[in-house]
Amino acid sequence: MSFEGTLTEVPAPEVFRILGAMGRTGVLHVQRGACRKQIVLDAGRWVFCSSGTMKEVLGQHLVASGVVSEDDLREAVAYQSLHRCRIGEALIALGRVDEATIRSVLAAKIHDSLHDVLTWREGFFKFVETPPLGDRVPFRISAGWEEIVAAGARRAASLEHVHRVLPDLSRRLRVDAARLAERPTQSRVEEAVVQSMLQGDTPADACARLPYADVLVLERMAELVERGVLVADGAAKPPSHAHAQSASAVIEKARRLAATGRSSQALELLAKESHASGPTSVRMHAERRTIEAEIRSRVQSTLGHPERAMLHAVGQRSASGDLTLAESFVVSCVDDGKSVEDVVRGCPFGELEALAAIDGLFRRGALRCALLAEPEAPATDAALAAVGPGTGRPPLPRMPATPARRLPRRQEIDPGPGGR
Repeated sequence: MSFEGTLTEVPAPEVFRILGAMGRTGVLHVQRGACRKQIVLDAGRWVFCSSGTMKEVLGQHLVASGVVSEDDLREAVAYQSLHRCRIGEALIALGRVDEATIRSVLAAKIHDSLHDVLTWREGFFKFVETPPLGDRVPFRISAGWEEIVAAGARRAASLEHVHRVLPDLSRRLRVDAARLAERPTQSRVEEAVVQSMLQGDTPADACARLPYADVLVLERMAELVERGVLVADGAAKPPSHAHAQSASAVIEKARRLAATGRSSQALELLAKESHASGPTSVRMHAERRTIEAEIRSRVQSTLGHPERAMLHAVGQRSASGDLTLAESFVVSCVDDGKSVEDVVRGCPFGELEALAAIDGLFRRGALRCALLAEPEAPATDAALAAVGPGTGRPPLPRMPATPARRLPRRQEIDPGPGGR
């Protein structure tokens, strides 16, 4: 069974209801903008959800819930690469958390990711029916479509309440110090929101800059407003001409970062600043796409064959400087005998982040590349004919030519289970 369409025509709750009620088994691929998710369905039960979005990886959920720190996560990423294990297993081995905590946070992460999809009003979906995936699913929940759809409705209602409390995300909020002293922050996310407001960010700025899911940031922000800790100060964002000037400065800074081998930082900067409304956001998105295309082109031209390209550290320079998490992961992989293809596939932060990290480290001279020997290609008619007589081999019969077949058009969302 193949079931696909747009979420405008078939709302996400209806997609979940149809597949769940029919008892299907397979993978539902959903995409909205740059966000892609793969959701596993087993006999009508929703069991797993993976996402390439940085804010939805397990490590960020552990940080957001206060279970581990950013330093713990960096250490676990390096351990994960060296020992070829999952990020949760790395944290357990390092003694940062226990297995019960990992399983609890992972289950909450999967539920949150599913509930997020149910709030989407636009995007694409495609369901690919498969045999039972069994052990290929690293962790399982078991949720019926009724439970998931009901939770999604509660999430949508919560967002509507947030937008009533925060009708304009471009309007700054002031921190009431007296109320903050009376009612201090109750979580790491609330503390991060308060710090963001103290720095002069708008709610939209906070969503773009903080490493937590947008809905989590907005919900905590609305609670702080209702408790009187945050107060609207009446200052809106600068006018559109100032936006344009700001966007030009951001784009120029991103170009300088990319030109100096800081591709990962350039993409991160554009992602954080592209929250601006109007044409400035379009310009930043366009610049991000340009940098992404340049990264892919450079990696392809430099490495040629990712399945045979091996990376090697050059002295100690790969360990110096301010590395992103993706760059730290790549650096920790170079002495592990992995090809570039293996590194990209195994990167917990996504394919693009891995390519940007490799590109940046390579251009900064922190890595070098060597190609493994190419496997021997099978002999062709031309090669055998060039050998001439006396080889002891009879000439190969010439096969009739077959007409070329048009390949099927590639789908916007690739099939297959995928995910981390």
